[in-house]
Amino acid sequence: MHTHYHHEKMPGSNDGVSSNNSSNAPPPSSLLLGLKKSARVGFQNYKPDSEQTSSVDTISGLAQLTLGCTLLETLEIIGPGFVSDLPRLEPCTRSSVEPRWMCTWARGVGDAHIAALEGFKKLRCLTLAGLPGILKGTGLVHMAKHCKNLKVLSLAKIGVVKTMNYAPALLETLRHCTQLQELRLEQPYLNANSAFFEALSCCSFLRRLCLISRSGTFDSSATETFMERCRLVVMCHLFMGGTLVACRTLQKTLIERFSAERPALSVVIYPLHHEDLPSVIRDIPLTLLDTVTLFQSHVAQPPHLSPY
Repeated sequence: MHTHYHHEKMPGSNDGVSSNNSSNAPPPSSLLLGLKKSARVGFQNYKPDSEQTSSVDTISGLAQLTLGCTLLETLEIIGPGFVSDLPRLEPCTRSSVEPRWMCTWARGVGDAHIAALEGFKKLRCLTLAGLPGILKGTGLVHMAKHCKNLKVLSLAKIGVVKTMNYAPALLETLRHCTQLQELRLEQPYLNANSAFFEALSCCSFLRRLCLISRSGTFDSSATETFMERCRLVVMCHLFMGGTLVACRTLQKTLIERFSAERPALSVVIYPLHHEDLPSVIRDIPLTLLDTVTLFQSHVAQPPHLSPY
């Protein structure tokens, strides 16, 4: 995302032309005509010796981007080294060592940066992953209040994963996402309790839900109530903690109760770290598996392969 531009000084001419004829030579600026690269639209160029640059500068750069790209609809901010618990690619194809070229700026993305996204009034799809600097989640709330067209939201391992300090802000964010149709939330220690599903019920147009949480918990009764309220939901995938019996019981209950009125309903509830999870995932409809359940980035993806 950050690019260095090097402008080298061209060597002086040594072809025997005397200095008296120097007036006939083109000015130095014309020699570089066509060689000089214009600055790209976006953030300021990253400099290795500017690690201590204040977040105010980066927020200002992001604000400039929102002013110049008012029609932007899809945005992904993914931190370096992020690895999903349900990745699109197999682990053997991912590097275990963080590439040096990855943008270190993403490590410092915080609530103020997310709040600056309010300028993207046309934003429809937002992905935030591997961003430990998002602590309280106030930026999410601010963004949701202004980005009224948001339809797809994917949050994965943001903030302090062991405590999930932004949980209260997440609930408020969901209450403002009235047009949301798809939510993918991957967060360790997520507590999908009655308060969570009550806030999620404000998303009356929601169609696809996928929760992935190592050591996370869910409230079976609250899940059933949510499915009753949000009648457009045709995908409910929960990969969290809990016993296999509890997961199977809830899955069976939801299928028996709602599949008749929702023929395309896909319900998969299974312990995230169960040894049989791979076989369960293989039975998920490919369209849902490829576009929602498994995490993937759509950056630089050919248009015919992108869901957006």
